[in-house]
Amino acid sequence: MKLKRWADKQGLNQHEAAAQLGISESFLSEYLHGKKSFGADNALRISKITGISIMDLLFPELSKREIVKEGKS
Repeated sequence: MKLKRWADKQGLNQHEAAAQLGISESFLSEYLHGKKSFGADNALRISKITGISIMDLLFPELSKREIVKEGKS
């Protein structure tokens, strides 16, 4: 997941990443496990912070499919 990779590249643990993103650590955890999703406002704000596209934040399952699809070609 791109948000996890962003945090890893920044050297941030989950607590620090959540603080930088302005969300709770529990929400970030649930998002990373596919249990929660971002609303448009949060996705826009987080996109500006991380450089991750809004589409990837709102629909992370689509970017997973594209990776699989590209790998099979």
